[in-house]
Amino acid sequence: MPPTASSQPPLLRDVIDIKPSISTSDFVLKLAEAVTEEGSAKALGDYVVTERLLENFDEALGLIKAALDGHVQGGVSARFVRFR
Repeated sequence: MPPTASSQPPLLRDVIDIKPSISTSDFVLKLAEAVTEEGSAKALGDYVVTERLLENFDEALGLIKAALDGHVQGGVSARFVRFR
C-alpha cells in the first residue's frame, strides 16, 4: 500500500528557508547593519562563529593592537599575511 500524503515526511524546503539563488554578498556581515540592538541580534542569529573564524578574528585584532602599540612599523608585516 503506497504511503498517503499525511504519512510522508516533510520536504526540506517546507522546514527551512532555501533561497533559489545566492551570491557572495549573502555571506558578508555588514557591520553598519549590526551596530543597532536589532541588527546585532539578527547578526548573532544568522551567523555561526566557527573555531577557525574565531582564530582569524583574534589574529586580526592582535595585528591591529600591535600596529597601534607601535610594534609593527611600515604597514603589515609579511608574516601576518596568510591566505586561508
